[in-house]
Amino acid sequence: ISILEGGSLLMTDTKMLDNYGDDDGGHIEAFGDVSVRVHSSLLGNGRVLNSGGAIAAMQRTVMVLEDCLLENSEAGQYGGAISLEDDSSLSMNFSLVQRNMASLAGGGISVLTSSVAVVNGSRAVTNMATEGGFAIALDNTSLTMSHSDLVHNTGRAGGGIKVAFSCLTLMLHNVTFRQGQAVEGAGIYLDPFVSREGVFRGLEQLNFTNLSAYVGSSVYWSIFDPKSASGPQPESLSNFTNQQLIPVCHSCSSDAGSIVFTSSPTEVDLLYGNVSVNVSDQIYITSGERLPSRFTY
Repeated sequence: ISILEGGSLLMTDTKMLDNYGDDDGGHIEAFGDVSVRVHSSLLGNGRVLNSGGAIAAMQRTVMVLEDCLLENSEAGQYGGAISLEDDSSLSMNFSLVQRNMASLAGGGISVLTSSVAVVNGSRAVTNMATEGGFAIALDNTSLTMSHSDLVHNTGRAGGGIKVAFSCLTLMLHNVTFRQGQAVEGAGIYLDPFVSREGVFRGLEQLNFTNLSAYVGSSVYWSIFDPKSASGPQPESLSNFTNQQLIPVCHSCSSDAGSIVFTSSPTEVDLLYGNVSVNVSDQIYITSGERLPSRFTY
């Protein structure tokens, strides 16, 4: 289905299966000030060469998904299930996104180029991509998740979520990451260009369980050296001490700690203050040096 230039779609109690697109949107392609509402529907086995294995929302599309199942879809580039681009928005509630794959990034959802995604009361299971097993957010975007569960998602950088390239806001509240795998950050991967204020005012009540990564089984945050000309200065980070910021980690494994920073202990000390993690877990900088003992108790 293609909805173009100011059109709208309301779809309820519908099954869409085994559709293929040469470009974007295996089942639904929305482009140009379009409104799409999908309720209590199944979208499965979509295939596209580019982005949005099931759904592609572009050019200021407003999309609402409620009580939906998106499964077994593939994209040659971004968004195994859903791709958002160019000032588009997604509100997804009480839905299941499972067994989707993207060759590049966002096995479940990709949020690109000034788009916004809000996910509530949903589950993401066994999604896979090179970057961001479940979701990737980049290029002036915003990603909000609450009361949701990410299980067994896999990506090289960010098994659950990768946030990159000037993502404006990452808000996660009461989100569980379980059984994910990655090389860096089986839960969350944050790159140097992420807005610190947007991200670090918005992470609360997170739980990481049974995650596995080479470095940073829960969180991997790549930030510039604070002494470099292009990097942040320590004083610019001192407002973000927040005991809820770093979640409790359970049975997470990696070669270099549950939470890894490419940073100096001084900067992390200013940023985090008192941090609680499981006694078996540690916080590392990239050299492998363990931070002061008060960070692990």
